[in-house]
Amino acid sequence: MTHIKPISETPESVTLSRADFEAMIEELEDAEDQMAVLRDCLLDEKQESSKYNLSMADTMRIIDGANPIMVWREKRGLSVRELADKLGLRDGDLEAMERGGAVSSNLLHKLAQALEVFTDQLKHIAAAP
Repeated sequence: MTHIKPISETPESVTLSRADFEAMIEELEDAEDQMAVLRDCLLDEKQESSKYNLSMADTMRIIDGANPIMVWREKRGLSVRELADKLGLRDGDLEAMERGGAVSSNLLHKLAQALEVFTDQLKHIAAAP
């Protein structure tokens, strides 16, 4: 972590430069990402529940920007066509969702059921650029 030097301090407040504030926020976001990875590593140790948890590598793919729908589809060993057929979609529609296209809440729920995950597990958690 970079050294943050307050511009001024009182018993009730601390004033920071914009650059120091943004650096502090970036460090916090990095720490949150690291905690998510560590939680997944601990879950990887529980083999009986591995069907419902991503590996550290898959979690890092999502943090780095991969779409969770695609990551879970691949974890389940499904092709785009197989998952699209399960949902009654065209391959291109599913591919568009995996590229970040809009997904209605109803369809997100159906995707979660087809992939045997919670709906929240399909939401994108990538860090902001």
